[in-house]
Amino acid sequence: MKKILFALLFLSAAELPAQQCNCDSNFVWLKRYMERNYPGYKPKVNDSTRAAFYSYTQKYEELIKKVDNPNYCEYYILKWLQFFKDGHIQLIDNNKNRNLTLTSKDEKNNKLIRKLHEGVETIPIDSIEFVKSLDTTKHKGIQGIYTINTSINNSEYYVAIVKNNNGFRDYAGVILSSKTKFWHKGEVKLELKQISDSAFDVMLYQQNHSIWIYDQPFKILKNGDVDAAPYWKRIIPPPVSGSPVTTTTDENEITHCNANACFTNLNTQTSYLRIHSFSDMFTNEIDSVVKANMNSIKSHKYMIIDLRYNGGGSDDSYTPLLPIIYSNPVVSYGVDLYSTPDNVLAIKKAEKEDAYLSAGDRKWFDSLIAVMNTHPYQYIIQAPDDTVKSDSIMPEPEKVAVLMNRGCGSTTEQFLLFARDCKKVTLMGEHSAGVLDYSNIRPVDFPCPYLTLWYPTTRSHRIPIGKGIDGIGIAPKIKLAPDADWIKAAEEYLEK
Repeated sequence: MKKILFALLFLSAAELPAQQCNCDSNFVWLKRYMERNYPGYKPKVNDSTRAAFYSYTQKYEELIKKVDNPNYCEYYILKWLQFFKDGHIQLIDNNKNRNLTLTSKDEKNNKLIRKLHEGVETIPIDSIEFVKSLDTTKHKGIQGIYTINTSINNSEYYVAIVKNNNGFRDYAGVILSSKTKFWHKGEVKLELKQISDSAFDVMLYQQNHSIWIYDQPFKILKNGDVDAAPYWKRIIPPPVSGSPVTTTTDENEITHCNANACFTNLNTQTSYLRIHSFSDMFTNEIDSVVKANMNSIKSHKYMIIDLRYNGGGSDDSYTPLLPIIYSNPVVSYGVDLYSTPDNVLAIKKAEKEDAYLSAGDRKWFDSLIAVMNTHPYQYIIQAPDDTVKSDSIMPEPEKVAVLMNRGCGSTTEQFLLFARDCKKVTLMGEHSAGVLDYSNIRPVDFPCPYLTLWYPTTRSHRIPIGKGIDGIGIAPKIKLAPDADWIKAAEEYLEK
Protein backbone atom coordinates (compact mmCIF):
# COMPACT_ATOMS: atom_id res chain seq x y z
CA MET A 1 0.00 0.00 0.00
CA LYS A 2 1.24 3.55 -0.75
CA LYS A 3 0.62 5.74 2.29
CA ILE A 4 2.16 8.97 3.57
CA LEU A 5 1.32 12.15 5.46
CA PHE A 6 3.32 15.16 6.50
CA ALA A 7 2.91 15.95 10.17
CA LEU A 8 3.41 19.71 9.85
CA LEU A 9 -0.25 20.33 10.56
CA PHE A 10 -0.20 18.36 13.78
CA LEU A 11 2.98 19.42 15.59
CA SER A 12 4.18 22.82 16.74
CA ALA A 13 7.36 24.35 15.38
CA ALA A 14 8.97 23.89 18.77
CA GLU A 15 8.31 20.17 18.69
CA LEU A 16 9.32 19.65 15.07
CA PRO A 17 11.28 22.14 12.95
CA ALA A 18 9.25 23.21 9.93
CA GLN A 19 12.15 22.48 7.60
CA GLN A 20 12.00 18.79 8.52
CA CYS A 21 8.43 18.46 7.29
CA ASN A 22 8.71 20.84 4.38
CA CYS A 23 7.55 19.05 1.25
CA ASP A 24 10.32 20.42 -0.96
CA SER A 25 13.18 19.47 1.38
CA ASN A 26 11.79 15.96 1.88
CA PHE A 27 11.51 15.52 -1.88
CA VAL A 28 15.16 16.57 -2.30
CA TRP A 29 16.16 14.00 0.32
CA LEU A 30 14.07 11.29 -1.36
CA LYS A 31 15.62 11.87 -4.81
CA ARG A 32 19.14 11.58 -3.43
CA TYR A 33 18.34 8.55 -1.30
CA MET A 34 16.74 6.65 -4.18
CA GLU A 35 19.69 7.40 -6.47
CA ARG A 36 22.18 6.06 -3.92
CA ASN A 37 20.36 3.00 -2.66
CA TYR A 38 17.56 1.74 -4.91
CA PRO A 39 18.93 -1.14 -7.06
CA GLY A 40 16.52 -0.28 -9.86
CA TYR A 41 17.63 3.34 -10.20
CA LYS A 42 20.49 2.95 -12.70
CA PRO A 43 18.73 0.33 -14.87
CA LYS A 44 15.63 2.53 -15.08
CA VAL A 45 17.37 5.92 -15.39
CA ASN A 46 19.59 5.04 -18.35
CA ASP A 47 20.79 6.70 -21.54
CA SER A 48 17.46 6.18 -23.28
CA THR A 49 15.29 7.38 -20.38
CA ARG A 50 17.46 10.01 -18.66
CA ALA A 51 16.14 13.04 -20.53
CA ALA A 52 12.53 11.99 -19.92
CA PHE A 53 13.30 11.31 -16.26
CA TYR A 54 14.87 14.73 -15.72
CA SER A 55 11.90 16.42 -17.41
CA TYR A 56 9.50 14.32 -15.32
CA THR A 57 11.39 15.21 -12.14
CA GLN A 58 11.47 18.91 -12.97
CA LYS A 59 7.69 18.87 -13.42
CA TYR A 60 7.15 17.54 -9.91
CA GLU A 61 9.82 19.77 -8.39
CA GLU A 62 7.83 22.78 -9.57
CA LEU A 63 4.53 21.38 -8.34
CA ILE A 64 5.96 20.44 -4.95
CA LYS A 65 7.45 23.89 -4.40
CA LYS A 66 3.96 25.38 -4.60
CA VAL A 67 2.05 22.85 -2.52
CA ASP A 68 0.99 23.61 1.05
CA ASN A 69 -1.44 20.72 1.60
CA PRO A 70 0.26 17.63 3.07
CA ASN A 71 -2.08 15.27 1.22
CA TYR A 72 -1.32 16.89 -2.11
CA CYS A 73 2.39 16.79 -1.32
CA GLU A 74 1.99 13.07 -0.84
CA TYR A 75 0.18 12.73 -4.13
CA TYR A 76 2.93 14.49 -6.10
CA ILE A 77 5.71 12.45 -4.47
CA LEU A 78 3.84 9.23 -5.20
CA LYS A 79 3.29 10.32 -8.79
CA TRP A 80 7.03 10.97 -9.11
CA LEU A 81 7.81 7.51 -7.76
CA GLN A 82 5.54 5.98 -10.41
CA PHE A 83 8.30 6.68 -12.93
CA PHE A 84 10.10 3.60 -11.58
CA LYS A 85 7.03 1.39 -12.14
CA ASP A 86 7.81 -0.48 -8.95
CA GLY A 87 4.87 -1.38 -6.74
CA HIS A 88 7.23 -2.37 -3.95
CA ILE A 89 8.15 1.24 -3.21
CA GLN A 90 5.89 2.35 -0.39
CA LEU A 91 5.43 5.46 1.71
CA ILE A 92 4.03 4.80 5.16
CA ASP A 93 2.26 7.37 7.29
CA ASN A 94 3.04 6.79 10.96
CA ASN A 95 0.74 9.58 12.11
CA LYS A 96 -2.93 9.77 13.00
CA ASN A 97 -3.46 5.99 12.99
CA ARG A 98 -3.15 5.89 9.21
CA ASN A 99 -0.91 2.85 9.34
CA LEU A 100 -3.61 0.76 11.00
CA THR A 101 -5.63 -2.05 9.46
CA LEU A 102 -9.09 -1.34 10.82
CA THR A 103 -11.65 -4.00 11.71
CA SER A 104 -15.27 -3.88 12.86
CA LYS A 105 -14.06 -3.98 16.48
CA ASP A 106 -12.42 -0.57 15.99
CA GLU A 107 -15.83 0.99 15.36
CA LYS A 108 -16.40 0.77 19.11
CA ASN A 109 -13.26 2.83 19.80
CA ASN A 110 -14.77 6.31 20.03
CA LYS A 111 -11.38 7.98 20.59
CA LEU A 112 -10.00 6.41 17.42
CA ILE A 113 -13.12 7.34 15.44
CA ARG A 114 -12.88 10.98 16.53
CA LYS A 115 -9.20 11.11 15.59
CA LEU A 116 -9.87 9.63 12.15
CA HIS A 117 -12.31 12.41 11.34
CA GLU A 118 -10.12 15.30 12.52
CA GLY A 119 -9.45 17.74 9.70
CA VAL A 120 -11.27 15.70 7.03
CA GLU A 121 -12.68 17.91 4.26
CA THR A 122 -16.46 17.94 3.96
CA ILE A 123 -18.74 19.11 1.16
CA PRO A 124 -22.45 19.43 2.00
CA ILE A 125 -24.53 17.59 -0.56
CA ASP A 126 -28.22 16.80 -0.98
CA SER A 127 -28.42 13.47 -2.80
CA ILE A 128 -31.94 14.07 -4.09
CA GLU A 129 -31.09 17.46 -5.54
CA PHE A 130 -27.84 16.09 -6.97
CA VAL A 131 -29.68 13.32 -8.81
CA LYS A 132 -32.15 15.87 -10.17
CA SER A 133 -29.23 17.92 -11.52
CA LEU A 134 -27.83 14.98 -13.49
CA ASP A 135 -28.74 14.43 -17.10
CA THR A 136 -29.42 10.70 -16.85
CA THR A 137 -29.67 10.41 -20.61
CA LYS A 138 -25.97 11.18 -21.01
CA HIS A 139 -23.23 8.79 -19.93
CA LYS A 140 -20.00 10.42 -21.06
CA GLY A 141 -19.25 12.42 -17.91
CA ILE A 142 -17.77 11.20 -14.64
CA GLN A 143 -20.42 12.85 -12.44
CA GLY A 144 -22.84 10.42 -10.88
CA ILE A 145 -23.48 8.14 -7.94
CA TYR A 146 -21.32 5.06 -7.36
CA THR A 147 -21.13 2.19 -4.93
CA ILE A 148 -17.78 1.08 -3.51
CA ASN A 149 -18.01 -2.36 -1.96
CA THR A 150 -14.83 -4.11 -0.76
CA SER A 151 -16.14 -7.31 0.74
CA ILE A 152 -12.86 -8.40 2.32
CA ASN A 153 -13.15 -5.69 5.00
CA ASN A 154 -16.92 -5.25 4.87
CA SER A 155 -16.69 -1.68 3.56
CA GLU A 156 -19.59 -0.30 1.57
CA TYR A 157 -20.13 3.29 0.51
CA TYR A 158 -22.37 5.33 -1.73
CA VAL A 159 -20.36 8.15 -3.26
CA ALA A 160 -21.37 11.12 -5.39
CA ILE A 161 -18.70 12.34 -7.80
CA VAL A 162 -19.32 16.06 -8.25
CA LYS A 163 -17.57 18.84 -10.15
CA ASN A 164 -15.47 20.69 -7.58
CA ASN A 165 -12.33 22.44 -8.78
CA ASN A 166 -9.98 23.67 -6.05
CA GLY A 167 -6.84 24.13 -8.14
CA PHE A 168 -5.61 20.60 -7.41
CA ARG A 169 -8.61 18.54 -8.41
CA ASP A 170 -11.43 18.88 -10.91
CA TYR A 171 -13.93 16.56 -9.21
CA ALA A 172 -14.53 15.28 -5.67
CA GLY A 173 -16.07 12.02 -4.51
CA VAL A 174 -18.33 12.77 -1.54
CA ILE A 175 -19.76 10.19 0.86
CA LEU A 176 -23.56 9.92 0.66
CA SER A 177 -23.78 6.98 3.04
CA SER A 178 -21.32 4.66 4.75
CA LYS A 179 -21.73 1.22 6.23
CA THR A 180 -18.92 1.92 8.70
CA LYS A 181 -18.26 4.65 11.27
CA PHE A 182 -14.86 5.29 9.69
CA TRP A 183 -16.48 7.58 7.11
CA HIS A 184 -19.30 10.09 7.54
CA LYS A 185 -21.75 11.64 5.12
CA GLY A 186 -20.33 14.68 3.33
CA GLU A 187 -16.66 13.73 3.74
CA VAL A 188 -14.42 13.75 0.66
CA LYS A 189 -13.52 10.14 -0.11
CA LEU A 190 -11.61 10.72 -3.36
CA GLU A 191 -10.24 13.49 -5.57
CA LEU A 192 -10.02 13.33 -9.35
CA LYS A 193 -7.86 15.21 -11.83
CA GLN A 194 -9.11 15.16 -15.43
CA ILE A 195 -6.31 14.24 -17.86
CA SER A 196 -8.44 13.76 -21.02
CA ASP A 197 -12.07 13.78 -22.08
CA SER A 198 -12.61 10.32 -20.62
CA ALA A 199 -9.69 9.68 -18.22
CA PHE A 200 -9.01 10.79 -14.65
CA ASP A 201 -6.14 10.43 -12.20
CA VAL A 202 -7.57 9.45 -8.83
CA MET A 203 -6.44 9.92 -5.23
CA LEU A 204 -8.52 7.78 -2.87
CA TYR A 205 -8.71 8.05 0.91
CA GLN A 206 -8.86 4.50 2.27
CA GLN A 207 -10.87 3.13 5.18
CA ASN A 208 -8.25 4.38 7.67
CA HIS A 209 -8.06 7.73 5.77
CA SER A 210 -4.60 7.02 4.40
CA ILE A 211 -3.95 7.83 0.77
CA TRP A 212 -3.96 5.51 -2.21
CA ILE A 213 -3.31 6.47 -5.80
CA TYR A 214 -4.16 4.20 -8.68
CA ASP A 215 -1.41 3.18 -11.08
CA GLN A 216 -3.83 3.53 -13.98
CA PRO A 217 -6.37 6.32 -14.55
CA PHE A 218 -10.11 5.78 -14.30
CA LYS A 219 -11.58 5.62 -17.80
CA ILE A 220 -15.15 6.16 -18.89
CA LEU A 221 -16.18 3.47 -21.36
CA LYS A 222 -18.52 3.95 -24.29
CA ASN A 223 -21.42 2.43 -22.37
CA GLY A 224 -20.94 4.89 -19.49
CA ASP A 225 -19.39 2.40 -17.08
CA VAL A 226 -16.09 3.24 -15.38
CA ASP A 227 -12.99 1.08 -15.85
CA ALA A 228 -11.72 1.12 -12.28
CA ALA A 229 -11.20 -1.46 -9.56
CA PRO A 230 -13.72 -4.34 -9.56
CA TYR A 231 -15.51 -3.12 -6.44
CA TRP A 232 -16.60 0.13 -8.12
CA LYS A 233 -20.05 0.24 -9.69
CA ARG A 234 -21.81 3.18 -11.31
CA ILE A 235 -25.54 3.26 -10.53
CA ILE A 236 -26.68 6.79 -11.58
CA PRO A 237 -26.66 7.40 -14.50
CA PRO A 238 -26.69 3.64 -15.10
CA PRO A 239 -24.47 2.27 -17.87
CA VAL A 240 -26.30 1.66 -21.12
CA SER A 241 -26.75 -1.90 -22.35
CA GLY A 242 -23.38 -3.36 -23.17
CA SER A 243 -20.58 -5.37 -21.67
CA PRO A 244 -19.02 -4.57 -18.31
CA VAL A 245 -15.35 -4.02 -17.69
CA THR A 246 -14.20 -7.47 -16.68
CA THR A 247 -16.53 -10.44 -16.45
CA THR A 248 -20.26 -11.09 -16.56
CA THR A 249 -20.14 -13.76 -13.90
CA ASP A 250 -20.29 -12.48 -10.32
CA GLU A 251 -17.92 -14.64 -8.29
CA ASN A 252 -19.68 -13.66 -5.05
CA GLU A 253 -22.93 -15.10 -6.40
CA ILE A 254 -21.13 -18.29 -7.42
CA THR A 255 -19.51 -18.85 -4.03
CA HIS A 256 -22.17 -17.20 -1.82
CA CYS A 257 -19.18 -15.90 0.09
CA ASN A 258 -17.81 -12.43 0.81
CA ALA A 259 -14.59 -13.49 2.52
CA ASN A 260 -11.05 -13.07 1.13
CA ALA A 261 -10.81 -16.74 0.12
CA CYS A 262 -13.89 -18.55 -1.14
CA PHE A 263 -14.38 -22.04 -2.58
CA THR A 264 -17.17 -23.80 -4.43
CA ASN A 265 -17.78 -26.56 -6.96
CA LEU A 266 -19.01 -25.24 -10.30
CA ASN A 267 -20.13 -28.71 -11.38
CA THR A 268 -19.13 -32.36 -10.98
CA GLN A 269 -15.89 -31.80 -12.91
CA THR A 270 -14.63 -28.34 -11.96
CA SER A 271 -13.96 -26.66 -8.62
CA TYR A 272 -13.38 -22.93 -8.11
CA LEU A 273 -11.23 -21.00 -5.62
CA ARG A 274 -11.13 -17.21 -5.47
CA ILE A 275 -8.49 -15.36 -3.43
CA HIS A 276 -8.61 -11.55 -3.27
CA SER A 277 -5.32 -11.03 -1.44
CA PHE A 278 -2.22 -12.92 -0.31
CA SER A 279 -1.67 -10.45 2.53
CA ASP A 280 -0.16 -12.06 5.62
CA MET A 281 -3.33 -11.13 7.52
CA PHE A 282 -5.10 -13.78 5.38
CA THR A 283 -2.42 -16.51 5.50
CA ASN A 284 -4.27 -18.63 8.07
CA GLU A 285 -7.63 -18.07 6.36
CA ILE A 286 -6.33 -19.25 2.99
CA ASP A 287 -4.69 -22.29 4.57
CA SER A 288 -7.93 -23.17 6.39
CA VAL A 289 -10.10 -22.81 3.27
CA VAL A 290 -7.77 -25.01 1.20
CA LYS A 291 -7.51 -27.68 3.91
CA ALA A 292 -11.27 -27.71 4.53
CA ASN A 293 -11.95 -28.30 0.83
CA MET A 294 -8.99 -30.50 -0.11
CA ASN A 295 -11.09 -33.65 -0.48
CA SER A 296 -13.35 -31.84 -2.91
CA ILE A 297 -10.36 -30.40 -4.80
CA LYS A 298 -8.85 -33.88 -5.14
CA SER A 299 -12.11 -35.37 -6.38
CA HIS A 300 -12.57 -32.90 -9.24
CA LYS A 301 -10.78 -33.27 -12.54
CA TYR A 302 -10.35 -29.54 -13.10
CA MET A 303 -9.87 -26.43 -11.00
CA ILE A 304 -10.06 -22.66 -11.50
CA ILE A 305 -7.98 -20.42 -9.24
CA ASP A 306 -9.21 -16.84 -9.57
CA LEU A 307 -6.56 -14.27 -8.58
CA ARG A 308 -7.86 -11.18 -10.39
CA TYR A 309 -6.93 -7.94 -8.60
CA ASN A 310 -4.85 -9.87 -6.05
CA GLY A 311 -2.05 -7.33 -5.52
CA GLY A 312 0.24 -9.64 -3.53
CA GLY A 313 1.25 -10.06 0.09
CA SER A 314 3.20 -12.91 1.67
CA ASP A 315 4.69 -15.98 -0.02
CA ASP A 316 3.39 -18.03 2.92
CA SER A 317 -0.18 -17.26 1.83
CA TYR A 318 0.10 -19.10 -1.48
CA THR A 319 2.10 -22.05 -0.10
CA PRO A 320 -1.06 -24.20 0.38
CA LEU A 321 -1.71 -23.93 -3.38
CA LEU A 322 1.66 -25.30 -4.48
CA PRO A 323 0.89 -29.04 -3.98
CA ILE A 324 -2.30 -28.57 -6.02
CA ILE A 325 -0.56 -27.13 -9.08
CA TYR A 326 2.84 -28.87 -8.88
CA SER A 327 3.49 -31.25 -11.78
CA ASN A 328 7.23 -30.99 -12.53
CA PRO A 329 10.48 -29.42 -11.21
CA VAL A 330 10.44 -25.61 -11.42
CA VAL A 331 13.42 -23.23 -11.42
CA SER A 332 13.20 -20.53 -8.77
CA TYR A 333 15.47 -17.56 -9.46
CA GLY A 334 17.36 -16.02 -6.57
CA VAL A 335 18.20 -12.38 -5.81
CA ASP A 336 21.24 -10.15 -5.39
CA LEU A 337 21.41 -7.57 -2.60
CA TYR A 338 22.69 -4.07 -3.35
CA SER A 339 25.21 -3.37 -0.59
CA THR A 340 25.31 0.28 0.48
CA PRO A 341 25.87 1.84 3.92
CA ASP A 342 22.27 3.09 3.92
CA ASN A 343 20.93 -0.34 3.03
CA VAL A 344 22.91 -1.81 5.94
CA LEU A 345 21.18 0.65 8.28
CA ALA A 346 17.79 -0.11 6.74
CA ILE A 347 18.25 -3.85 7.25
CA LYS A 348 19.30 -3.24 10.85
CA LYS A 349 16.16 -1.13 11.36
CA ALA A 350 13.93 -3.85 9.91
CA GLU A 351 15.61 -6.49 12.07
CA LYS A 352 15.25 -4.39 15.22
CA GLU A 353 11.57 -3.62 14.66
CA ASP A 354 10.50 -7.18 13.77
CA ALA A 355 9.48 -8.79 17.04
CA TYR A 356 8.73 -12.12 15.36
CA LEU A 357 12.20 -12.88 14.01
CA SER A 358 13.66 -16.12 15.32
CA ALA A 359 17.15 -16.39 16.75
CA GLY A 360 18.20 -18.19 13.58
CA ASP A 361 16.82 -15.39 11.38
CA ARG A 362 18.68 -12.77 13.41
CA LYS A 363 21.91 -14.72 13.07
CA TRP A 364 21.34 -14.88 9.30
CA PHE A 365 20.80 -11.11 9.16
CA ASP A 366 23.97 -10.50 11.16
CA SER A 367 26.04 -12.61 8.78
CA LEU A 368 24.48 -10.84 5.79
CA ILE A 369 25.36 -7.43 7.24
CA ALA A 370 28.95 -8.56 7.83
CA VAL A 371 29.30 -9.43 4.13
CA MET A 372 27.72 -6.12 3.11
CA ASN A 373 30.16 -4.14 5.22
CA THR A 374 33.10 -5.68 3.35
CA HIS A 375 31.56 -5.19 -0.13
CA PRO A 376 30.25 -1.60 -0.30
CA TYR A 377 28.36 -0.55 -3.45
CA GLN A 378 28.46 -4.08 -4.86
CA TYR A 379 25.85 -6.74 -5.52
CA ILE A 380 26.11 -9.80 -3.29
CA ILE A 381 24.07 -12.99 -3.49
CA GLN A 382 21.29 -12.99 -0.92
CA ALA A 383 19.47 -16.04 -2.28
CA PRO A 384 20.86 -18.42 -4.93
CA ASP A 385 18.88 -19.96 -7.77
CA ASP A 386 17.12 -23.17 -6.85
CA THR A 387 15.02 -25.90 -8.40
CA VAL A 388 11.79 -26.77 -6.60
CA LYS A 389 11.17 -30.51 -6.60
CA SER A 390 8.58 -32.73 -4.96
CA ASP A 391 8.36 -36.49 -4.60
CA SER A 392 4.59 -36.48 -5.06
CA ILE A 393 2.19 -35.13 -7.68
CA MET A 394 -1.55 -34.90 -7.01
CA PRO A 395 -3.35 -36.86 -9.75
CA GLU A 396 -6.31 -34.49 -9.54
CA PRO A 397 -7.00 -31.86 -10.48
CA GLU A 398 -5.52 -32.87 -13.84
CA LYS A 399 -5.69 -29.34 -15.22
CA VAL A 400 -5.78 -25.96 -13.48
CA ALA A 401 -6.70 -22.59 -14.96
CA VAL A 402 -5.44 -19.49 -13.15
CA LEU A 403 -7.33 -16.27 -13.88
CA MET A 404 -5.08 -13.19 -13.81
CA ASN A 405 -5.24 -9.51 -14.78
CA ARG A 406 -3.44 -6.18 -14.44
CA GLY A 407 -4.33 -6.10 -10.75
CA CYS A 408 -2.01 -9.05 -10.01
CA GLY A 409 1.36 -7.89 -8.70
CA SER A 410 4.29 -8.63 -6.44
CA THR A 411 3.84 -11.90 -4.50
CA THR A 412 0.96 -12.89 -6.76
CA GLU A 413 3.32 -12.61 -9.73
CA GLN A 414 5.80 -14.85 -7.93
CA PHE A 415 3.05 -17.45 -7.71
CA LEU A 416 2.14 -16.88 -11.37
CA LEU A 417 5.73 -17.50 -12.47
CA PHE A 418 5.78 -20.80 -10.58
CA ALA A 419 2.34 -21.76 -11.92
CA ARG A 420 3.31 -20.87 -15.50
CA ASP A 421 6.10 -23.46 -15.41
CA CYS A 422 3.84 -26.23 -14.07
CA LYS A 423 2.60 -28.39 -16.96
CA LYS A 424 -0.91 -28.81 -15.56
CA VAL A 425 -1.50 -25.05 -15.27
CA THR A 426 -2.78 -22.59 -17.88
CA LEU A 427 -2.67 -18.84 -17.19
CA MET A 428 -5.72 -17.05 -18.58
CA GLY A 429 -6.76 -13.39 -18.72
CA GLU A 430 -4.51 -10.38 -19.31
CA HIS A 431 -0.96 -9.28 -18.46
CA SER A 432 -0.13 -8.90 -14.78
CA ALA A 433 1.04 -5.60 -13.24
CA GLY A 434 4.80 -6.23 -13.61
CA VAL A 435 6.12 -5.29 -10.15
CA LEU A 436 8.42 -8.10 -9.04
CA ASP A 437 11.99 -7.60 -10.28
CA TYR A 438 13.11 -5.58 -7.25
CA SER A 439 12.09 -6.81 -3.81
CA ASN A 440 13.03 -7.38 -0.16
CA ILE A 441 11.82 -3.98 0.97
CA ARG A 442 13.44 -2.23 3.94
CA PRO A 443 12.46 0.91 5.89
CA VAL A 444 14.10 4.30 6.32
CA ASP A 445 12.60 7.35 8.02
CA PHE A 446 12.28 10.62 6.13
CA PRO A 447 13.77 13.80 7.63
CA CYS A 448 10.15 14.36 8.64
CA PRO A 449 10.06 11.56 11.26
CA TYR A 450 6.43 10.69 10.69
CA LEU A 451 7.20 9.40 7.22
CA THR A 452 8.80 6.06 6.41
CA LEU A 453 10.00 4.95 2.99
CA TRP A 454 9.97 1.22 2.29
CA TYR A 455 12.03 0.40 -0.79
CA PRO A 456 13.52 -2.68 -2.49
CA THR A 457 17.12 -3.64 -1.76
CA THR A 458 17.48 -6.66 -4.08
CA ARG A 459 17.22 -7.44 -7.79
CA SER A 460 16.10 -10.73 -9.30
CA HIS A 461 18.49 -13.01 -11.16
CA ARG A 462 15.88 -12.95 -13.94
CA ILE A 463 16.97 -9.43 -14.92
CA PRO A 464 20.52 -10.15 -16.21
CA ILE A 465 19.21 -12.99 -18.39
CA GLY A 466 16.48 -10.89 -19.95
CA LYS A 467 13.53 -12.33 -18.05
CA GLY A 468 12.58 -9.23 -16.05
CA ILE A 469 8.89 -8.34 -15.84
CA ASP A 470 8.79 -4.83 -14.36
CA GLY A 471 6.72 -2.56 -16.56
CA ILE A 472 5.83 -5.53 -18.77
CA GLY A 473 4.03 -8.06 -16.63
CA ILE A 474 3.52 -11.79 -17.06
CA ALA A 475 1.64 -12.78 -20.20
CA PRO A 476 -1.24 -15.24 -19.97
CA LYS A 477 -1.13 -18.26 -22.24
CA ILE A 478 -4.72 -17.54 -23.25
CA LYS A 479 -5.83 -13.93 -23.50
CA LEU A 480 -9.41 -13.13 -22.56
CA ALA A 481 -11.30 -10.11 -23.85
CA PRO A 482 -12.37 -7.53 -21.25
CA ASP A 483 -16.03 -8.14 -22.06
CA ALA A 484 -15.80 -11.94 -21.90
CA ASP A 485 -17.19 -14.08 -19.09
CA TRP A 486 -13.81 -15.18 -17.73
CA ILE A 487 -15.02 -17.85 -15.35
CA LYS A 488 -17.19 -19.42 -18.02
CA ALA A 489 -14.30 -19.21 -20.52
CA ALA A 490 -11.95 -21.00 -18.10
CA GLU A 491 -14.56 -23.65 -17.37
CA GLU A 492 -15.14 -24.32 -21.06
CA TYR A 493 -11.39 -24.45 -21.79
CA LEU A 494 -10.73 -27.00 -19.06
CA GLU A 495 -13.67 -29.23 -19.94
CA LYS A 496 -13.30 -29.19 -23.72
